[in-house]
Amino acid sequence: MTTSEDTEARTPVTHRRGARVLLALMTGAVLVAGGLALAYGLVRMWTLGITGRYLVVFGEGDPRLTLDALPQLLQLTSRDGDTLPLEHLPAGLRVLAASPELTSGIVAFVAALLVVVLVRAIARGDAFGRRPRRALAGLGAVLLGGGVLQGLLDTAAVAAVVSATRSGALRTPEFERVYMGTGIDVPHWPVQTIIVGAVALVLLLAFRAGADLQEETQGVV
Repeated sequence: MTTSEDTEARTPVTHRRGARVLLALMTGAVLVAGGLALAYGLVRMWTLGITGRYLVVFGEGDPRLTLDALPQLLQLTSRDGDTLPLEHLPAGLRVLAASPELTSGIVAFVAALLVVVLVRAIARGDAFGRRPRRALAGLGAVLLGGGVLQGLLDTAAVAAVVSATRSGALRTPEFERVYMGTGIDVPHWPVQTIIVGAVALVLLLAFRAGADLQEETQGVV
């Protein structure tokens, strides 16, 4: 075998190895991103919704979160620079306020797993197989449904905070002694997530059409 023939023989092998490395890096990055999003959502639920305290405190700092840590509050105007701890709010309200971020993390993690399944199937040349189609269907459902759920939860949380400013924990004499103004954010809906989910479901139709065409052309010379 000549040098040129030997080089040509090694080139496909090198390309395959490079493709495998690229695939591993891509799927690894997707899983890491999804894992970080889930971890962030869990930490936010633990600190905001459950304990009302920072996850880690160094030195002699106050471990308690203050009311301005609530995602739905844009502004709290203090009278004399004092603050109230987040524990001032009922646990149910805190959990509801943290639930949109936890939902976002769960959606991101599950979507990352499904993307990895889809990418690996495509890399094997099985783009129209049953497994990638199921992964794409799941991806669309998770993104679309999860995005809508996140928006509904944030809307409910904002409504609960508004209610608390009228006759609840944000209307007590203690609260009014410390604060003289409250700014509440509008509900946030993850429109991009919902759109991507809808696009994934539309792509599923194309994948199914490709699978049908593949079955029809099998055995045709």
